[in-house]
Amino acid sequence: MNNKRIVMVLVLLAGWLPMLYCQTTLTDSLALDKGTAYSPASMLQGQVSGVRVSSYDGTINGAVSTLIRGVNSLRGDSQPLWIVDGTQINATNALNLNAFWQTGEQIRTAPLNALFFLNPYDIESIEVIKDLSVASRYGLRGANGVILIKTALDKEDGFRISAHSNAGIVAPSEDITGTVNGFCHNHYINLSGVAGRTRYLVSGQMRRTEGVFSGEDALYGGLRAAFETRANEVVSFGMSTILAMGKMNSVTASSWIGQPSRVLSATQSWLFHQDPLSAWESDFDDESVERRLVSSMHLSFHLKHGFTWTNTVGLDFLNSNRYLWYGNGLSFGRENNGAASILATTLFKYNATSDLSWEKVWDSRHHLGASVAVEASGDWNKTNTLYGTDFFSHVLRARGVMQAGIANDLHKYDHKYNTHGAYGTLSYDYKAGTGIHLLVRADNTPRYDDGNYRISWAGDAFFDLHQAFFPESRTVSSLRLTAGYGMAGWERYVPYQLYGQYVSGDYPRIDASLDPFYEGLNRIASRETTVGLSAGFFSDRILLQAKYYDKETDDAFLAYCFGKADGHYWDFAERQDDFNVSSLIANRGIEGDLDIVLLDNTSTRWSLRANAAYNVNQLLQVDPLDAFGCSIGSGVVCNANVPGRCVGALLGYQLDNAATITDVTRDGRIDGNDRAVLGNTVPRYLLGLSTTLRTGRWTLDLVSDGAFGFDIMNFKRMHAFFVRPFRIAEDLIEPGDYYRICRVSVGYDVNVARVKWMRGLSVNASLCNPLILSSYSGWNPTIDCYATSFLTHGVDYGSYPVVRSFVLGLNLQL
Repeated sequence: MNNKRIVMVLVLLAGWLPMLYCQTTLTDSLALDKGTAYSPASMLQGQVSGVRVSSYDGTINGAVSTLIRGVNSLRGDSQPLWIVDGTQINATNALNLNAFWQTGEQIRTAPLNALFFLNPYDIESIEVIKDLSVASRYGLRGANGVILIKTALDKEDGFRISAHSNAGIVAPSEDITGTVNGFCHNHYINLSGVAGRTRYLVSGQMRRTEGVFSGEDALYGGLRAAFETRANEVVSFGMSTILAMGKMNSVTASSWIGQPSRVLSATQSWLFHQDPLSAWESDFDDESVERRLVSSMHLSFHLKHGFTWTNTVGLDFLNSNRYLWYGNGLSFGRENNGAASILATTLFKYNATSDLSWEKVWDSRHHLGASVAVEASGDWNKTNTLYGTDFFSHVLRARGVMQAGIANDLHKYDHKYNTHGAYGTLSYDYKAGTGIHLLVRADNTPRYDDGNYRISWAGDAFFDLHQAFFPESRTVSSLRLTAGYGMAGWERYVPYQLYGQYVSGDYPRIDASLDPFYEGLNRIASRETTVGLSAGFFSDRILLQAKYYDKETDDAFLAYCFGKADGHYWDFAERQDDFNVSSLIANRGIEGDLDIVLLDNTSTRWSLRANAAYNVNQLLQVDPLDAFGCSIGSGVVCNANVPGRCVGALLGYQLDNAATITDVTRDGRIDGNDRAVLGNTVPRYLLGLSTTLRTGRWTLDLVSDGAFGFDIMNFKRMHAFFVRPFRIAEDLIEPGDYYRICRVSVGYDVNVARVKWMRGLSVNASLCNPLILSSYSGWNPTIDCYATSFLTHGVDYGSYPVVRSFVLGLNLQL
């Protein structure tokens, strides 16, 4: 389907969707999302302006990318800060992926979903913080935006039991050799209640999911216990703990360019005939066993004269072992007489805040507030990679790595990253019609900043136009003007072996045995100005919000050495600067959200939610070391960072009318100087459209989203290069524009009025990914195979086919 047809379809959808379906708020939409969600990120699809949710290679266990207001860094994955009940979650998608590090780019390990542990039915609400004037509160963690997840606790007296079960069929969208229909079933139970001043909840989950390739599945289970109590008028205390464990078996989809994977062997067997599907089924393992503990606590003292002292602590512990095996049926395994790797990861993340706040109201008109707080946070990371080849026996596979004939190679990292800071706030409003809020913050990372503190500040203001100029209007029920400015940062520790994922050019090389003494710090610092207008009409049955933002980010990679040489011996020493790289990125755009209640009476409620965003991602300054992307194959570089263009623009050779590579420099030869920017990888337009119709006992719900104004490098067409020298050219570039129906659900509430022991019973059915409208010739334009680094994004190579599922659910409340 060409682009003109897509636009026509969108126009038609905009016309008839309001006549059929509806949705009110993000919280309302979660009820039907929970039965099909595989990640909290998927619940945001199409729901919030300026937020794009996509996948990497598309596998069922694969990582999910959530970007807020475009790409904020050349390096890493620009993921936001996820916070669950006050606990800052370790949600990186680039965690310990160098399984076969000695082979360079011969074998790739894909990232896994970092948020599998969370039970969807434990989620009460999701809040997305986009403005840095608010995200500045989170200092060195807030530059990419913040997503707050609040889990549920009962609010009504008594004891309750809720059970939720669903089962479904998953099927590939394409007829691909080796694919099958999978089966999934999920079960949840909540025991909750309120007794006096105490609210409590205990919940359990068990999820079983299968993919569309045999041997691909996930089994995840967990428990959550939470309570909150008000001991007296002064003291309140609460705690929430999640304990989860899962086992995931994955298949290879995306691989480095030119290397085989299971999906490529299924779809392009003539290119990868040495790795048949039968061998991928029998001689390959990618098994991950994960244990997760997430806990949060808060203790508050409600003191006299408007003072409140609140203390919060969050802990996130992850232990994961990932076992990878290539047997002799696969080319990589045959070359090495078996190759095995075990990725062992232990992560501990903590955050703690002590906040003293004060509020005072005078004459019901003047409201003044202030607070001071101190914070500490950190990560204690231990990762071990054990890699071996040449096995005399293949029976134990990866678990027999110690039996490798060739000496085992061990990569081990043990790093502690700690920060501390303080902030103060001051706010004032007059009659809730005019107000201002100010924040100043100081942060320090002792390992890198010595005793120096980095100061940032933020402020926002509002003016209620409705209250000031036409408070009696029956048409306009609210009208508010807002403006804000904020500064926030982001930091990530980078061991020496990962420098290549964060710096694209040449950097100082060292003896590999010395690399534990070298480390990098990816540090970004963002500044953003926003102006917004919100309006409500007809008693807020129509709500409109519009916002303009202008954001600039300094993206730096700082390299350090913490060791010294003494003959043949090395020891720790004072930090020495090795080198540094810095570039400047801008994101500017407009966002709009529209909520309409089309019908609301005693039997029917019908509402529509639409959102749209326009974002221009542009490099303002580029360090020479950042000029090109990283290799995703043997010398295959397909991204460039050019001033005036987006981060990671697609790079390659132009073609003339005869499909011959153009000699741009006209020097009589074709070389790297003839390459040009061929496409934009960051969508300029995002669209979301959701709607819910509730009539009688029936509920009908639809969620959709779209992205436009970006390109994809489709390496599934790479067979053309086998009849000419391997060079990336513009015949691989395609528009990635798409509009997607994410989910269509129908629910029915059964009448249980005569059943005294039952409070509620409902059944529902959902169809996921039923339709994607796009002119893209690949399977799925919503993927980005190498987006763990934006030095290598915008590429489709070996991606997984779109998975469509039909799910039936049952919800019981006692």
